Amino acid sequence: MVEGMDMAGRTFKKGDVVRVKDTVECPDDEETSIGGRQGRVVEVEEDEDAGGDILVEIEWDSVTLKKAPAGYFERGGAEGLACFRMLISQDEVEPARARDFEGDVRRAQQAIATRYAFFGEDDQDRRIREVLEDMDPSDESKCQVAWDAYLRKVLTFPFEAQIWDYEDDGPLRQRDRVKVTGFSDLIDGSYGIIMDVRLERRKYAFPLAGLRPLDEESKIFQVIDDYSVWFANH
Repeated sequence: MVEGMDMAGRTFKKGDVVRVKDTVECPDDEETSIGGRQGRVVEVEEDEDAGGDILVEIEWDSVTLKKAPAGYFERGGAEGLACFRMLISQDEVEPARARDFEGDVRRAQQAIATRYAFFGEDDQDRRIREVLEDMDPSDESKCQVAWDAYLRKVLTFPFEAQIWDYEDDGPLRQRDRVKVTGFSDLIDGSYGIIMDVRLERRKYAFPLAGLRPLDEESKIFQVIDDYSVWFANH
């Protein structure tokens, strides 16, 4: 580890509070300014590829994290903790006064990690994100309402499905083929969205997350699979 020094000759060390100078642009996006962001130094190192320039790794404080645009976390979500820190030249920062405590930083990080839990690179991640929009994934009741509203718009009935994920004792068994006829009036927080299904001439109520449409190439299959993945991980 080495020590960094700002333009006034001050030496930076781990734990110092610093502020990014107003004119500094994001290293990964020249159109985005990071001037004014603030945090604590967590590492100081020498950049051997840049003639020995001194770099400081900054962990953003809770105020910076709360003010950052959603797009910043959308781009960084797949990289996990990377969006909470940044490595920049020591010449681009200046000393500052702390405006929070480290406990505040951890709470802000946890809230962001929870809120953007489904940000990733594959198509299913993006579809789930679109359904939940800016909702807090930890608010299960609101997320269920969002899924219910979305599914009522896109599902068409009836369709054929298989009992796919079910372990309780009851009249329906794994692999039974049923006809899904619509949304049930029943509400159960433990099982999520409930559907009306028919097996021969009998009518039952069954959790949507435990159904697998027979047509795996259909839009209905994709939509229900997205919901089931969310439900299993919420």
